[in-house]
Amino acid sequence: MTDTNQTKYYYVMNKKTFISSFSEGQQPPWICPTCLAGNLHFIKNNFLHKEDFRSRKNSEEEDQFDPSRVTYVFSGLLRCTNDQCREIVSCSGTGTVEPIIFEDEFKQDYQDNFHAKYFEPPLRIINIPTSCPQEVSAPLEESFSMYFISPKATLNNVRIAIEQLLTKIGVKRYSLNKKRKRILLMLHDRIKLLPVKYDHLKDQMLAVKWIGNVGSHSHEDVSSDNVLDTYEMVENILQEIYSPKAKALNQRAKKINKKKGPVNSSTSHKKKRPTP
Repeated sequence: MTDTNQTKYYYVMNKKTFISSFSEGQQPPWICPTCLAGNLHFIKNNFLHKEDFRSRKNSEEEDQFDPSRVTYVFSGLLRCTNDQCREIVSCSGTGTVEPIIFEDEFKQDYQDNFHAKYFEPPLRIINIPTSCPQEVSAPLEESFSMYFISPKATLNNVRIAIEQLLTKIGVKRYSLNKKRKRILLMLHDRIKLLPVKYDHLKDQMLAVKWIGNVGSHSHEDVSSDNVLDTYEMVENILQEIYSPKAKALNQRAKKINKKKGPVNSSTSHKKKRPTP
C-alpha cells in the first residue's frame, strides 16, 4: 500500500473548488483531502439519487409535472485521480430540478442539480502547517466537515481556533479587575495584546473576529464567500507563524533591516558536498 503521507502537496485554495452545486457529469474540481494532488471523481455506477418523500407526495397530488417542486437526496463514492493515492471519499446531499436557460426564449428544458452537504473524509479547505499545534488545528479540521452544512457553525469553530492560537503564542486569557478578581478577556482585547513580532497580523485577526461574530452571536446570514474569505486570512496567519519558509523570510527581513542593505544568502556559505 502506498504511503500517501509522503506524497502530499501544497495547494492554493481555489474558491470554485468549494462550490457545492453540480450536475451529474459536471462536478466541481474537488481536491482529494488525503494527498491534496488529485481530483475527486464519482466512481462509475456509484452515484445514486432518488426523490424524497415530500417530492413524491407532491407528484401524486398534482395534475401535471411541476419541476420546481421536485427534490432529491443523493449519495455516491468518489475516487482520487492520483495513482499514488486513490483515496475513496463518500459524498451525500440534496438535489433539485433547475431550468436550463437558452438564447432561444421559446426553448425550455430542465436538468437535475445537486448540492453536496457532506464529505467523509472532509475536503481540506486550507493548508495547515505541520508544526501548527493540535489545539489550533483540531477546531479548523472540524470546521471543514461543517462548511457545506452550516456556515455559522464553521465560523464558530474558526473563531475557537483563533482563541487557541492566541493562547499558544503567549497572549493572556485573563486580566484582573479593580477588585483583583480574574476576568476572561474578550477576543478583541486579546488580539490587541498581540506580541510586537505578530503586530502585522492584527488587522487580519480582527477581520476574522468580526466575521466570526456573525457565526457566534448574530442572526445575520453568512455566505460561502464570507467563510472562504475568513479561511484565506486564517491560512495566511498560520503560514506566517508556523511555516518554516515564512519564519525564514521574516528572519531574513530583520537581518536586512538591521544592516539597512542586502545580506549574503545563508545558502551561499554552505560548503559544497565533495564529488564522490
